[in-house]
Amino acid sequence: MERRVHPRVRLRRKAWIRLSDGRHVSTWTSDISKGGVQLLCKHTADLGDSFELMFNIRDMNGDEHVPVWVRARVAHVVLEAAEGLYRLGFQFEEFLSDNREVLEGYVDYRLRVMFQRGSALG
Repeated sequence: MERRVHPRVRLRRKAWIRLSDGRHVSTWTSDISKGGVQLLCKHTADLGDSFELMFNIRDMNGDEHVPVWVRARVAHVVLEAAEGLYRLGFQFEEFLSDNREVLEGYVDYRLRVMFQRGSALG
């Protein structure tokens, strides 16, 4: 059953997951929406677990990259055997930085471009 509310856009950026013991795990984003992000990670996580995530995103008003910190809940986990990585889908619970509008502006811009080209993700 598809529960996605927000359309996704591709985003390949370095990201970090803050573990409960304070360590940071380096990973990569795969795609993003206004409601969540999908990460490619060497490690798995349990459904429902909550983590702090950080990634940089382009500020469409200032043409610079800014850090976005969020608390997010693991919504799905898929093993990509060919890549040897897990696709971890996170649903945003709380923005820990003041960059929610930056993220939403970036996603809106990318969606406009994708729809003009006819290449939006599901």
